[in-house]
Amino acid sequence: MSCILPAPQPFTVSDPIPANTTYLTGDHNNAAANSIEWAGTISPAQTKVSVFSMIVNAGTPSGTVIANEATLDDDANGSSASATTVVK
Repeated sequence: MSCILPAPQPFTVSDPIPANTTYLTGDHNNAAANSIEWAGTISPAQTKVSVFSMIVNAGTPSGTVIANEATLDDDANGSSASATTVVK
C-alpha cells in the first residue's frame, strides 16, 4: 500500500487464508480469523508492505483451484486484488 495523498490516510487490509492452504510465516497473521489482517495509517509518500508464506495442504487433489483475494479499504476508494493457482 502507498499513500499518494498529501495527508495521512487510514487503511485496512483483510486477506483470508484460502481453503486447502496453511499459513506458515510472515506479517500480520490473525490466527483466530485464519486471515492476514492489518489496519493503520500511512503517511504521505509512505509505503507499507506485508509479506507472508502459505503452503498447499498435503493431499490436496491435482487440479484443485486455490483462489486468494485480499481486500483493501482506504476510506476513499477501496480495492481488491486476487491471485489464482491450480495445484499440479
